[in-house]
Amino acid sequence: MIEVFDNIVPFADRNNIYSMVINSNFNITGWSDRDDLELANQHALHSRWSIEDFKRCKLSPYIDQVLKQSKNYSNYTLQDFSHCSVNAVKPNDLHFIHSHLKGTISVLYYVNLDWQLNWGGETIFYKQDMKEIQYTSPYVPGRIIMFDEEPHTLKPQSINAPAWRFTVALFLKK
Repeated sequence: MIEVFDNIVPFADRNNIYSMVINSNFNITGWSDRDDLELANQHALHSRWSIEDFKRCKLSPYIDQVLKQSKNYSNYTLQDFSHCSVNAVKPNDLHFIHSHLKGTISVLYYVNLDWQLNWGGETIFYKQDMKEIQYTSPYVPGRIIMFDEEPHTLKPQSINAPAWRFTVALFLKK
């Protein structure tokens, strides 16, 4: 189940989150969650955050709020923290359809402070057969999306968009 929450995080806090994200220590890694040999040379730019980092960015009270409001995930709390990754993508990056571990919910936060719809960068969710699109989420600054095992990917942003598209991906597991 996909749940979307808008207008939860006030702009002042969104600005603080953005500042922490852009000052994160990013690492270049391969696609360690895939075993496709032909993808071994593909790389992603991300920063791994601890639960303390996540709480320091000031996003945690809003995630607590949406978890409580959730129709499907209200039994999860930040006590179920598994890991957190800040993703930085740029135009022309290669993205793959993937899903996360069974029993894990994903909480995705769109970090950029300004984004125009014509810049692209949507998150595309597929039906389990990965042949049909189930839902497409435009990249809306401050948006929070919660989902579980839905296969998904993102559409690269236009070269006219900002150089970086940032997301905070929080993973909770019972």
